[in-house]
Amino acid sequence: MIFDIGKAEARMPRKEQSRLESFAIGERVRVVIARVERASKGPGVVVSRAVPDLVQHLFQTEVPEIYDGTVVIRAIARELVSARRSRSCPKIRTWTPWALV
Repeated sequence: MIFDIGKAEARMPRKEQSRLESFAIGERVRVVIARVERASKGPGVVVSRAVPDLVQHLFQTEVPEIYDGTVVIRAIARELVSARRSRSCPKIRTWTPWALV
């Protein structure tokens, strides 16, 4: 899968994709830059939706307490919830400094 990321293009190999997702042409998709590879035509950008960092970055953009460090994400796991529901569910444990009094 090829993505337009502004002045460059990025590719997402099958191992970096979620098996449960499909995208339409022109759809906006949030991804994490997994690595930059050297190629004969210039640097090649590889993006991912399979790394746990994606969930953490999504929470940082949506929850201001996580962005400013008031709430810290200690662990993230993406697991298949059940056979009836085919969605991934993040499990989050948080620790807040003000809770330790």
